[in-house]
Amino acid sequence: REAYRRGRHLQLQRVRERLALSMRTALVEEVSAPTEAELQAFFNAREDAYSLPESVSWSHVFFVRRGPGDLEDSTELLAELRRGGEDFRAMGDPFPAGRYLERTTRARVANDFGESFADALFAVADDGWYGPLTSSHGTHYVRLEERIPKSVPGLAAVRRYVELDWRTERSRSIFERKLQRIRDGYVIRVAGR
Repeated sequence: REAYRRGRHLQLQRVRERLALSMRTALVEEVSAPTEAELQAFFNAREDAYSLPESVSWSHVFFVRRGPGDLEDSTELLAELRRGGEDFRAMGDPFPAGRYLERTTRARVANDFGESFADALFAVADDGWYGPLTSSHGTHYVRLEERIPKSVPGLAAVRRYVELDWRTERSRSIFERKLQRIRDGYVIRVAGR
């Protein structure tokens, strides 16, 4: 009590943090399970948050960047790939992730290969070989094997994530409302103003 009377609780950072934590804990309330209608409405309002982005599965022939003369053979190589003569898996240089990449999103491609490569890859039509496309790794000749459009799974497929998000948002809303009631009970004055 003497420490409190002397204002020590206002001077010691650790004490202030514990008091704040104690108040936060006191304001938290257990949130009951949502009704089916509440959950469906929450999901419908945030469908994009649970959607699966467009992705592509693609094959490529990769060449490590060697120098300015690399592009001289590009039209010949592209013609060979389009004819389907030589097995493309025997062409080019080895690539650590392999010659076939499955269901890669634009964000993943941009992260692994660079923004401009991702833009070019996702603009490619689904009808054969294209290139050369330059990435942060080197030069690629690509063929789209499959384009998987953006999709929104049904509530049943993502139910536990939606319910967790609903509870988190509901809990935060209750906390903020209680905190605002406490704030409304005080007038804050800044010394010297």
